[in-house]
Amino acid sequence: MLTPPRGGAFSIAAMCLGLAVLVAACLPARGNVAQPADTTPTPVTRAARTALALGTPTPLPVHPTAVIYADPVTGTPVWPTPPASCPVSGVGSERPDLGPSIGERPIWLAGTVLPVIPWRNEFLRAVFIVERGTEGELVVTGRRVDGDEVMRFIRPSAESVTDQLRVMAAGLVGAPTESPLAAGYADHQVFLVVPSPGCWELSARVGEHTRTLTIHIYN
Repeated sequence: MLTPPRGGAFSIAAMCLGLAVLVAACLPARGNVAQPADTTPTPVTRAARTALALGTPTPLPVHPTAVIYADPVTGTPVWPTPPASCPVSGVGSERPDLGPSIGERPIWLAGTVLPVIPWRNEFLRAVFIVERGTEGELVVTGRRVDGDEVMRFIRPSAESVTDQLRVMAAGLVGAPTESPLAAGYADHQVFLVVPSPGCWELSARVGEHTRTLTIHIYN
């Protein structure tokens, strides 16, 4: 006849069994072992750089947005006449596929609305157009005629806001659209960072060619 273990021996056996169960529970189950983190850097895309530039905080004060009036018959917008102190550039249609344009050969600026623009508290999307074959770097600066502020620029491929727009060999790059009208031009898309409404003057230069473009932003 077997003699049951004494109380002390039984307690030690129970403790050992409990430790074995605890260790087994702490071990990771087969197939659930954590894999090492992927340390391969994510490539920086042009879209990511543009988003970074557009998301960069800018010290732009908020102004009341402009009221846009429409012709009661045609429904087309009716833009106010700029003040006499702001002689805006004459509007043309050098590139109808891009909208109205201002400037003259070999440099133009095109946009949805020109040369009178309603203030919307947002960056202005525009396109600088250079006649294909024009040699030299495109350099653009902007200033407020009736104030001391300056315009800044963001290119879609840039990572920051700059006080100058500079494009090397601006007349030799390809146009980003497939429009037949674009064949003789080099297009350079840009966001204009304008801090306030008013009369604004842009100075654009390519090689020996310089053009002054004046716009009026109202609110």
